[in-house]
Amino acid sequence: EICACLVGSEMCIRDRWGYVDSEGKWLINPQFESVDAFHEGWAVVQRENGEYGFTDTDGKIMNDAWYKGATRFSSGKAWVVAENTAPVLIDTKGNKLSEVREALRVYSYTEGLAMALVKDEKTGRTLYGYLDGKGKWAIKPQFESVGAFSEGRAAVARTNEEKNRMEHGYIDKSGALVIPYQFAYARHFEKNGKAVVSINGDNGWVDGVIDRDGHYLITPQFGSLMPDGDELTCLSLIHISEPTRHA
Repeated sequence: EICACLVGSEMCIRDRWGYVDSEGKWLINPQFESVDAFHEGWAVVQRENGEYGFTDTDGKIMNDAWYKGATRFSSGKAWVVAENTAPVLIDTKGNKLSEVREALRVYSYTEGLAMALVKDEKTGRTLYGYLDGKGKWAIKPQFESVGAFSEGRAAVARTNEEKNRMEHGYIDKSGALVIPYQFAYARHFEKNGKAVVSINGDNGWVDGVIDRDGHYLITPQFGSLMPDGDELTCLSLIHISEPTRHA
């Protein structure tokens, strides 16, 4: 087991991140501005000038390459962006697999799909879609806001022009809308197949819980609901407050 560790002292100008093993021994000395956990043998780290690279457990940077942005590895693939270039898909050896010239930003893969942001040349709006493992569009850009896939569902949003507010629903991996736009906010599905959603109440948002088909398991009534991380139970109420949030 490898853990990221932050060190600093009154004599330090800045804190630095490194990695220790399960016994607290340094594997990679503190030297980075920020770090991520290891995924598939590599961890994304950031150096002082703001650039990102991939380190192995010995502290060696993959191909001595640094990027403007980088995602963690998933299924042997990660996205990187160099200065003034489009997002590039690489393998765990740093080899280029594909490129998405139109994308402004690409996120990490979850369940085989990666969120990606583009700019609509006709309207000037930014829209989200999803890329497959080859860097091709699995779901074309069409959403104003999206979430990562979880349990085969992803939260997406559009603006309701008549009500002048954002509405959220859920799509499946084909891009089909399987739970209609109806929520003020929609969170990702937990491993137990349940998700917390918010609707507009009389005095702000109220939270409830739905299943993968969009059926309410807990009718929206609480000021705030949070998952407890237990796959066997439902979602536990952590905080109850008067509904005071507003869309």
